[in-house]
Amino acid sequence: MVLVHGVGAAPGIFHGVVERLASHHRTIVVDLVAAGLSAAALAPVSLAGLLARTMERAQAPRALVAGHSFGGLVALELAARHRERVAGLVVVSAPALGLPGRVKQALADEPPPWLLRLAAQLPRVPFMVRQYLQLLWGDPSRLTREQAAVYLAAMQTGGYFQALLAALRATGEYRLPVAKLKALEAPRLVLWGERDRLLSPVVGEQLAQAIGAELKVVPGAGHCLPEERPEVLAAEIERLTRAKSARSPGGRGKRGAT
Repeated sequence: MVLVHGVGAAPGIFHGVVERLASHHRTIVVDLVAAGLSAAALAPVSLAGLLARTMERAQAPRALVAGHSFGGLVALELAARHRERVAGLVVVSAPALGLPGRVKQALADEPPPWLLRLAAQLPRVPFMVRQYLQLLWGDPSRLTREQAAVYLAAMQTGGYFQALLAALRATGEYRLPVAKLKALEAPRLVLWGERDRLLSPVVGEQLAQAIGAELKVVPGAGHCLPEERPEVLAAEIERLTRAKSARSPGGRGKRGAT
């Protein structure tokens, strides 16, 4: 199993998932170069190429790949451009259909230095980071100090906010390789939180239909499914390893609940 986190996060978001998979699967959690504890910024296509080479070096030439949020874009590109590496694909809450025009416009301009200096102070104000994360959780009361600490540690990386902006711009410019993904001969699943306030489940439904994947909507969950409901993500990964067909009947996404 290869697990890919999103922008602003770090490998620790998959702690609960790895706990449930590690006893009977080899699990590799990457530190994405566009975020986490690494400060360089690249587009999903380039990151997918790096991930393919990392899998080869790790003697994992083929794996089930699960990506969350921006990490989902990397997983999609890996499946589209390096399909020999992907035995199964799980895309969790990924902005694969781009960003709203007003958001892209806001990201187009270089932020003033004072804003970056202000942003760099955020890790010293854990309360503000926690408030933001609570907006992403389906049930804010379930956010733990340990979960918030994963994000705070990632924010300590030099160049973190510049990398974050660059990755967001790359998301705004992203174009889903629909034809290549529909031709993928591997089981694939789109997983979404019912209460995702960042990306509506409608986006998940559209993505699933576009790439011919099954759709699972998790009741009560928000955007951060790997932390909020690790047991669900682990169970769906397990299920996909046992899947017999490469796509849903007729190549259309099916909506369900977990």
